[in-house]
Amino acid sequence: MKTRNFLRRATLWTALSLACGSAALNAQSAPGAIPQTGPVRFSGSAVKTEGIVASCDAIVVGEVTEPGTSQDQPESPWTVYSGIGVKISQILRGSVDHQIDVTLSTMRSQSFQEIPPTFEDSYIFFINKTDTGSDPYQVIKVLPATDENIAVVKKLIAALPPTPSTPAAP
Repeated sequence: MKTRNFLRRATLWTALSLACGSAALNAQSAPGAIPQTGPVRFSGSAVKTEGIVASCDAIVVGEVTEPGTSQDQPESPWTVYSGIGVKISQILRGSVDHQIDVTLSTMRSQSFQEIPPTFEDSYIFFINKTDTGSDPYQVIKVLPATDENIAVVKKLIAALPPTPSTPAAP
């Protein structure tokens, strides 16, 4: 289990690093300053939805009930948010409790800035269970919980090949 989680995190880190480019990793800014000139995106924006659906432990729709706390990573483009409370309204894939705490990371670069989910708004969370850190779940990607986004994610889930733990869609 630990090896599987390690491999997932290593693969995700590699994918994010390649997708965001070395400019983001070399971005220099004063503490707290955001050298952003492009669009604002949600956490995990570099991860393609089609690619993450099969590999995450759960996909849920939920409302942010606690904004959590942030910690900038010095000399890094990453900000880590922990203790984000999420009240689950729909479980699209996998299983989780109806109220969970999650950790997520956002990235800032010269061309864009990722932002955390907004308090009291609803989102689709692509999450992995983790046995490290203070929260039991790590968010890989966030999408606004629009009817269109939910329909697209449900369609992607329905297209997954059945596994012993996931019955085929009717």
